[in-house]
Amino acid sequence: MGFSVAVVGTGLWGRRLIPLFKAHPFVDRIALCDLDADKLAAAAQEFGIEQTYPSLDAALESDIDAVALVTQHWMHAAQAQQALEAGKHVYSSAPVGITVDEIRDVVETVERTGLIYAMGETSWYYSWVSYCKQRYDAGDFGKVIFSDADYFHDLEHGLREVFQERGGTRWREDAVIPPMFYVTHCTSQIMAITGERFTHVSGQGFVDTDPDEVFRPDLNRWGNPFSNESALFRMSDGSSCRVNVYWRVGHPSMVQMSMYGTDATFEYTCSGARWVDRAGETSLTDQMIPGWVPPKWLGVNIKRPSWLKRPRWLPSSIRPKKGVTTDEGVFLDVTALQPVERLPKEYADLRDMGGEWGTNYFMVNEFIDAVAKKELPPNNVWTAARYTVPGIVAHESAMRGGELLEIPDLGGPPST
Repeated sequence: MGFSVAVVGTGLWGRRLIPLFKAHPFVDRIALCDLDADKLAAAAQEFGIEQTYPSLDAALESDIDAVALVTQHWMHAAQAQQALEAGKHVYSSAPVGITVDEIRDVVETVERTGLIYAMGETSWYYSWVSYCKQRYDAGDFGKVIFSDADYFHDLEHGLREVFQERGGTRWREDAVIPPMFYVTHCTSQIMAITGERFTHVSGQGFVDTDPDEVFRPDLNRWGNPFSNESALFRMSDGSSCRVNVYWRVGHPSMVQMSMYGTDATFEYTCSGARWVDRAGETSLTDQMIPGWVPPKWLGVNIKRPSWLKRPRWLPSSIRPKKGVTTDEGVFLDVTALQPVERLPKEYADLRDMGGEWGTNYFMVNEFIDAVAKKELPPNNVWTAARYTVPGIVAHESAMRGGELLEIPDLGGPPST
């Protein structure tokens, strides 16, 4: 049942995932790959991994069974297709791609090769998404009327440094992508709950005029003038969905989501989580947030709600352990609402590897399970395409003044 995997990209996010691949009982052998020789050597030493590759080409020429692509956004589709053509299973960080055509090519390649493709999207596995999925399946929302999802990540809240690391000296050209190209943090939440498709969209963009000129359209490869984008979607169930992705905003950097139905409403924002129906209101914050606190917002002293109990970036040596205790051990940074029972015991007590609300555990485990058991992963290529493509079309709409556009559907998994 075991197989081998090469983690491609040993930057910040890659280093968060390496221990999860290495510890999994279904992975017999792990290798690392990076174009930066110094970074590659440092990661290999840090994690005690002997096998390394200086390029993706070299990794694909080897006997490795699968690759985990933890590379720049705009490279994902081409690299995934190259790996699939080489006979390798693929785990890809979000998004699938940044054009409809290249995503279609990946979908068609998965269909032709029969190989496993899974996209690692954190928002799919958030505790409040799991909660809403259970309530939705039970019919507690009634008919969904409207959904709302936001991804706020201000440029000065660590995002500039992320762009610079990913893009190097050409970071303005390569890294400052249109916000809606990273819509999956929002759209995946809605689709994970209802399964409904995004069918039409009208998008709007905020033209950035900050003196730092980060979003000057002539300085980035996409000709993108927007630091912030909003989109109003029509859903296949007749409901509406509004999505915001903002790179320049005075707000705690976070993902949030609300869903409104004819019988009940769920809201998760920086003030906490609550369920509201005709019987009253129920606070759910303590059940959903495993001690997570956004860091200091924009250097301004903003009063935090009482449920924000500890700084997000405390050193790992002094961060308190908090998680879910099972017969297998303690899984950190998760809640009982998430499918902890699906995690291998080897992840128990794996300190500070859960990432955002424990989602790293689930992203990696479900890809590995799918490859080992020859099963379709939840975030398969068809599903991932259905919540990635809407953002690409939303940006096109914003560039066309909000014109209502139809969103192409690249199809569903073979079983649907």
